[in-house]
Amino acid sequence: MSKLLPTITAFLLFNVVTFSNANTTVFTNVNVVPMTTDTVLKNQTVIVEGDRISAIYPTDKIEVPAGAEVIDGKGNYLMPGLADMHIHLFGWDPDPRHLNLYLAQGTTTIRSVGEANHMLSWREQVRNGELEGPTIYSSGRVIVGNDDNFLGFDMHILIFRMLIFMTPFLLGLVVYWVCRPLRSRRNILIATPMLLIVSLALTLTKTPNFAGLVPLLDPELAHGYLAETPARAVDEVRNQHKLKVDGVKLYDGLTEEMFMGALAEAKKLGLYAHTHLPDQMELQSILDAGVNEVLHLDEFNSFHWSKPNDQVMADFMAGIEPKLDVSRISHSVELMVRNKVALVSNLSADEVAYQMILNTPKVLARPKYRVVRPKVIEMWKTQGRPITKWKQQGHYRGKELSFFKTLLKSMQDAGVVITLGTDSARLMEGSLPGNIHRELELLVESGFSHYEALIAGTKNAGIVVKRMGRDGNFGTVKAGQRADLLLLEGNPLEDVSQTRNRIGVMARGKWYTQEQLNQKVDSYVSDF
Repeated sequence: MSKLLPTITAFLLFNVVTFSNANTTVFTNVNVVPMTTDTVLKNQTVIVEGDRISAIYPTDKIEVPAGAEVIDGKGNYLMPGLADMHIHLFGWDPDPRHLNLYLAQGTTTIRSVGEANHMLSWREQVRNGELEGPTIYSSGRVIVGNDDNFLGFDMHILIFRMLIFMTPFLLGLVVYWVCRPLRSRRNILIATPMLLIVSLALTLTKTPNFAGLVPLLDPELAHGYLAETPARAVDEVRNQHKLKVDGVKLYDGLTEEMFMGALAEAKKLGLYAHTHLPDQMELQSILDAGVNEVLHLDEFNSFHWSKPNDQVMADFMAGIEPKLDVSRISHSVELMVRNKVALVSNLSADEVAYQMILNTPKVLARPKYRVVRPKVIEMWKTQGRPITKWKQQGHYRGKELSFFKTLLKSMQDAGVVITLGTDSARLMEGSLPGNIHRELELLVESGFSHYEALIAGTKNAGIVVKRMGRDGNFGTVKAGQRADLLLLEGNPLEDVSQTRNRIGVMARGKWYTQEQLNQKVDSYVSDF
């Protein structure tokens, strides 16, 4: 009887999967890398119905459903698609075809952190099948502050207020100058101070809100919301909740009152909060307050200097190399574990920043940068931070990379949930969707096993998305999971670099050969 069970089960499964085979894809003769364990399931058949994996069975135990699309794996390796959990859609291109740059690299899930609100529509268009691309999760625009404050106001905002409210005063002077032969000097002298007092009072009032005008002064903030006051930061969290964002991003420059107020409101509304780490606050205060995720590993460097931040900056400006204190790592790791805070690695962005500091033209001459519009390449060459703000940091940045690898391995060993991120965007010089493969390799260089590195790029992303309150049923190859899959030439558990050697990609049940995806990229690039 026991020998009949597999046959009976296969028969029943065959009948289950054949009732709806009009939208069925079957991978046969594949070695499955399930990412549920550090193992390979040899010679399997994987059945996909719609956008979900419906069954996995040994190839010799199942018949292929009639009418299904069949992909003969020929003994190659089938693993989950990769997830890039830190990108910025706003920074690339208004042409949505650039989403194919991610699919062509085997990235089937992306999370855009700090997005211009109007681009949230791409998320829905992809899910509705109206737009080709990876599944998108996205926060709204970043909630940002500025360390330059005067009387509780961001200096950008104060400048705008002065321009707006002092205009009547300035116009009064012009009118006086033009019309003075016709008017009494005595009346003008009385009216002018009164007008000045009213203008100053309006400038320093907390209302109305002029944060929306800030991008006119600082274009880099066009994708963000510059909070004037703690109340404004809270209001923006509420506004983003109405837009049904997948999370809120708290950014640099927020005062402690702004940061804590916005974070408390996000928790109240059930919004996932991922963040930079404001270095004017204590690390323990930030993490204990309920932050869900830190978006850059390098955000921790400010909390590991051997001297206070202000002294480090003074030393740096004087040409004295700052030093990072490795002994503080254990405290940072303990706080992350205790508060169940997730982390995005983003090591590839740090590496490419270092390389561009050393030689920007050499880096940008690499063939892979053909997918970036020439005007963006030119901007990186002439205005990019590696040649402006960071040029003197070459030697220090090299040492910083070594520290980050040590810190990341400590996080991994302690059980912190780590995901991959490339930070690819126009504003992050040199970062590309294809850097996700380098991200995997950097994790291995940090001491991760190949399986642990792949977990960060697959299963852990699903865990984080579930924490966000969204559909996190992806990142492993098993029944019920979203059909995001890569067919590779070699075994990635032996070498993570095999993710570079793709035969094809499946995204939400739709199969693309690598050749098809390469053609889509070529078509996009040809229009530059």
